[in-house]
Amino acid sequence: SGADDFGLIIDPNSFSKERELQGFFSSSRNIGTNDDVFFFTKYVAQSETDTKPPDPSEESAFNIYISGRVVELIHEDNDPDKKIIGKNPIKAAQITISNFRKDSLVTADNKGRFTFEAKGSRTFNFTASQPDFITNQLDLDIPDRLSLKSDTTINFELPLERIYFDKEIILNNIYYDFDKWAIRSDAHPALDSLFNILSLNPLLNIQLSSHTDCRGELEYNTELSQKRANSAVEYLIDKGIDEKRLIAKGYGETKLIEKCVCIGCSEKQHQLNRRTTFKFLK
Repeated sequence: SGADDFGLIIDPNSFSKERELQGFFSSSRNIGTNDDVFFFTKYVAQSETDTKPPDPSEESAFNIYISGRVVELIHEDNDPDKKIIGKNPIKAAQITISNFRKDSLVTADNKGRFTFEAKGSRTFNFTASQPDFITNQLDLDIPDRLSLKSDTTINFELPLERIYFDKEIILNNIYYDFDKWAIRSDAHPALDSLFNILSLNPLLNIQLSSHTDCRGELEYNTELSQKRANSAVEYLIDKGIDEKRLIAKGYGETKLIEKCVCIGCSEKQHQLNRRTTFKFLK
């Protein structure tokens, strides 16, 4: 499993018509950091003719454990706009576990791991937080216990991104048509993702910036980019983000990333320059 499993011991006298293996092993998969000894049995697979319908009264015969790992996403050159090249565990991250009955708080160990037994729900929500990182959330569905043939451990990772203050981060797939400032429908997913970040991190404020391509007059492009930035901010406000947390800034053509000779730029290069970025404000 995703926990630390060790010390496997097979009972050589356990073999029978019904059992293939039986024995003990040690593991840290329970809540907390202490190790425990677990008993296990591996039964002989039954043929379809021998299989009986599951008895609802035996639903709790097998246990489901959830083993999570909180990790930091490592970007090339420590640049959030570049590709992810690795992961590092985040020790002592705080994880809130929610289901329809209650919320509980656990702390990840030095390897970023946490483990607990899943009871009372088929769906769990995990919210991980740590200073200097963007809080993230994940939903996890667990299988029906009646479908289990043994104790089961579900492993998953909950990734966190480091907060880069005053660093412009490109919002992918937010482009504008030439000479337009309306938010296109293909931009909604990226802005919705930003909305989720702001909702989970109520103490973070951002500046949303918009850029034009090199075509047109400088003054006009500055005004156009400001309208585009305003449109993105208004989209987030309409979804429920406090306007005091948002600043709109238009840079026009003053920060081109495709620095081709304007008359020779391809449409793809122009569109890359017509971009929207955001940065977290201290």
